[in-house]
This record gives sequence, C-alpha cells and structure tokens, in this order.
Amino acid sequence: MASRAAAALFLLPPPPSFSLAEVKVSFEQPLSDVLSRLGQSVRGTDKIAILDIALAVPTLHSASNKPQAKIFPPLQHYLASFYTLIGAIATARDIELDSPGGLDIRVVFLDQPTSSQDVSYTGSHFETGPIVSLQTIASSGRQWDQIFYLGNTAGQELRPLFWEASRKRPEVQQYRKPPPYLVPGIEPIGPNSPDRERILTIGVTGDELLKKKKYAECLESWEQRYQSTAAFLSAIMDFTGNKNLEVERTRTADGRGQVVLLQVQPYLRFKFEEFFDVCGPTATDEEITALVLSKETQAGGAFVNSERAKKGWHTLAVFEVDVLHSGRGHGYQ
Repeated sequence: MASRAAAALFLLPPPPSFSLAEVKVSFEQPLSDVLSRLGQSVRGTDKIAILDIALAVPTLHSASNKPQAKIFPPLQHYLASFYTLIGAIATARDIELDSPGGLDIRVVFLDQPTSSQDVSYTGSHFETGPIVSLQTIASSGRQWDQIFYLGNTAGQELRPLFWEASRKRPEVQQYRKPPPYLVPGIEPIGPNSPDRERILTIGVTGDELLKKKKYAECLESWEQRYQSTAAFLSAIMDFTGNKNLEVERTRTADGRGQVVLLQVQPYLRFKFEEFFDVCGPTATDEEITALVLSKETQAGGAFVNSERAKKGWHTLAVFEVDVLHSGRGHGYQ
C-alpha cells in the first residue's frame, strides 16, 4: 500500500456558472499548476499526495435551498464538470491519480460566508460533508503542508475568512458513541430528529458477479474496493478527525455476501454490502429511502422501484449523477 506524502488544501471561489466550459476558463490554469506541483513532489515514488479541494458556493445551507435534494442537480453537474477537468489535466500532464506516485484528490462543497461576521461557531462545529462550512474545514484538525487560493479578488476573499475561522476554532471534541437511551424503540425518535442515526448503504459488486467482465483480471477484490470507497467517503463526509472507526463485520441476510459497518460519527454509519444482482441491498432493506445511480443505469432505478412496489414497500427517491468524460473535445488530446 502506498504511503501518504504531503497534503494540501485548495480554496476555490464560485465560477460564473457550473458548465464545464466556465469551470475550465475559471480554474484550468491554477488547477494545472497545483496538480503539477504536487504531482512532481511524488512522481517516481511509492507515495501519494493528498489534495483537498473546497469549492465555494454561497448560501448552500440557507432556507431557500431546503430541502437540499432540490440543489442536487446543479451541484452534481458542477462536480462532474470539475472532476472531468481534473481527469483531463492529469491525462495531459501525465499525472497519476489514486495510485503510487500520484495524487489522491477529494472535493467538497464550501458554504461560503459573505463576511468575517458570518464566521462563527454555533451548535456542533463538526458538520457532515460533502457540504461543509468554512469553520468546519478550519477546525477539522487536518494537517495541510500548503494552502492554495486564487490571486484574483474572489479568491483572495476566502483567505482572510479561512484564517479568521482558524483563530476561532474550539478545542476538538472527543468522539462519543450515542448514549443507550437514544436507541430507537427505547426513546421515540422522530424522522427529522438530529439524534436519529443516518445510514449510508453502499452496494459493492461481489467478486463472483465480475468474473465475466472484460479485463476482470485487472479488477481489485471486494475487500480492496470497499476499503478504497470507505476512505474516499470518510475524506469528504467526516471532519471529526476520528481515525479509530468502529468496524463491525457480518453477512447479508441470505449469507452469500459480506457486510461491513463503519461508525463514522455518533449518528452516521456507512454500510458496505456485497451484492450479486441488479437490486442489491434495495431489495432486502425496506428502510432505504433514496438511490443514487449514474445516468447510464437509470433504467435500473425504475426496475428497483418496481420490485419494491411488488413487496408493498415505499419507492425510492432516485438521484442521477452525470457520467464523467475524458476531457477530449475541450482542448485536450
């Protein structure tokens, strides 16, 4: 396994729009410079450099954007445009991604404050990503060797706000499990209660289902794929600094597949479940409420809801994400 090298944070202001063309005009050159600099520092080694990128978008947590499901389409389109740009730059400059001698890039959305008066701590200062506040990033305890920001007016506005948040950060709170009286069934917990545990279920394709895939010999094992996914999700969703996650291993109801439960925060759990058919966990877990899939598999969402309806279960809210492109046709070869 590759060891971790230097880490950096890149604070980016909002682009004029979320289209790939505008994102490219706004961020291509500075992003190329940062990726090249970090890539050069680990090129030819067995190390990976970490780059956290915070994309500022004002008013993400405002009342006008509630429920947050309604801002999913533009944000996911922005994220797809940004990752497409990252992939194109990496290809053009021969920069490895997610492998030894390359970069591990994590992108979160920053709910940008409008002034230093907005940088304050109210309630719990540890928020769950991938939409976070400036104070959450500044108080996360993550160790960055370098912090980058743009030299234009919009970019420079983030710099003093970040340092103001850093000076205001409180002592790191100790991670604690939910007290016993919060267990559902003993103390009633409403569906909107902040103390209600949230579970993010991630279906990870079982090894048996991949044997007939093209280039199956190049695919990682279930264990490796689950661990890589867990590391990425923790990087964009958990800012507590807790590295000693509680891990519970079990089996699926039919005994065929593996299940790994990670207690990330007191009220947030990741559930990685091995699956062998189209529906996966959505056919065995009635409590799942939403399904995220790519546009190329949107037919699968309709099938899943059809199967759930046959059981008399509630159908799922379906969220589609864009398929990333290589960047060809946008100035890259």
